[in-house]
Amino acid sequence: LLVCLALNLVLALGRWRSFRPRQTGFVVIHVAVVVILAGAGVTRWFGREGTMGIREGATSAVMYSREKHIQLALGDEIASFPVVLHRSGEQGARADLTVGGRVFTVAVDEFWSAFGEIWVEGAGGRPAVSVTLETAGARSRETLLPGQELSATGAVIRHAVDAIPAPTGQGTLMIRSSGVKAPLAVGPPPARTELHGVTVTILEVETGGGVPAVVVNLETAAGDVAQRRVAAGKPASGAPAAGEPAAFAHMDLIYDFVREVVVETGPDGASAAANCALRFTDRDGTRQLAPGARFHIATGDRIEALDESFTATIEDVLVSAVKKAVVTEDPDAEPAVQVSVTADDGATETVRIGYTSAYGGRIVLGDRTYRVVWGPVPVTLPFMLELEDFRLLTYPGSNNPVGYESHVRLHDPGRGIAGRPVRIHMNHPLTHRGYKFFQSSYDDDLRGTILTVNHDPGKIPTYVGYGLITLGFVLVLGRDLIWRRRREATS
Repeated sequence: LLVCLALNLVLALGRWRSFRPRQTGFVVIHVAVVVILAGAGVTRWFGREGTMGIREGATSAVMYSREKHIQLALGDEIASFPVVLHRSGEQGARADLTVGGRVFTVAVDEFWSAFGEIWVEGAGGRPAVSVTLETAGARSRETLLPGQELSATGAVIRHAVDAIPAPTGQGTLMIRSSGVKAPLAVGPPPARTELHGVTVTILEVETGGGVPAVVVNLETAAGDVAQRRVAAGKPASGAPAAGEPAAFAHMDLIYDFVREVVVETGPDGASAAANCALRFTDRDGTRQLAPGARFHIATGDRIEALDESFTATIEDVLVSAVKKAVVTEDPDAEPAVQVSVTADDGATETVRIGYTSAYGGRIVLGDRTYRVVWGPVPVTLPFMLELEDFRLLTYPGSNNPVGYESHVRLHDPGRGIAGRPVRIHMNHPLTHRGYKFFQSSYDDDLRGTILTVNHDPGKIPTYVGYGLITLGFVLVLGRDLIWRRRREATS
């Protein structure tokens, strides 16, 4: 558009075949606009803008462009083209890049402003169950493939690899005596162990009620006997009780019971079973289920422990689950692009990469491995900056910054400059070879600086155009005064 506007103005100048002095102002204004447009074109095509980060004691001659580029790299050889991506969806940006002596057509197929993935039904997938698990103070959602699990405090949802019997895990009884701990797996009675001369035997396991519990028998060789009923998650129930023999006064029992639901999937749907009593709600209503009972599950069903320690909601049951890329509402999600690379022999590889992926994605074409990167490109400058010291200035008595500055040394062998000291601070940039370095930011540990770099070769013609357009307006406004005498003489 700028080129068309400039061409229009040049052609308009050519229409003034019989030039008169009173038209001088208009001619100058037209010329000024053409010069300004030319300066904008020089800035657009030859200007550079980016950032440079330097650590204290280090030297750098590389800036990174502000524009994002799609880059194809083989070792240290990089070819790239700039892309501007705003709207999510299919894209049409493409370019031919030469790397390693071969020509590749690199195309941006799709862009996601906030990349996310969801599981959907699709060919070639695996069975999956999407579950939301809620416990005290925690809520999480996962899509579970066979062999995966979702756990929270005191509860776990497992997706079985094969058809298996109902869960049998009944937790662990932790025995503490005089600073020593001994775990005892809770299983079918009688399970027993011995600690400090006390034999601990599990007489009964209660999982069909609200809170799971175990009945434990304590016995010494001297014949002292006591029984305790220890409830899961209630340490006080396992503490020494009044009236017990003194031999057990030092012994504490803690029942650690993890409520477990195992899900199985198959061609006919999904079913589940648990190691604790449940309250199950589906489209037919709510009913209570005993430990080990199998039941069919579907989307929208609700599974709740009788003691209300956890609630699981079946969000979806997928027979053949595959991942689908979508734009998510997650504020922490990063943007991503899908790029296809086609070699000169017709072979094509596709890769999906995020903007913060420093090393990008890797593709193999022929016998070589290439990197595809989306981000700023490195630009090597004809000189170097060495950071001697970075200083953060704060207001007296506080940590609030009042300013920050970088003390650097300029090295430019081509200009005979060897370590010239320069202080870069707010509104006081370093200017060298047409490049301007502004103090922009700093590293969190205050041992590195971040400089904004600007190189604008179109600045001079733009300023000349501004001067001409000012002169043109003066000539237009004052033409009656400038050419008055000639007009009066002619009259």
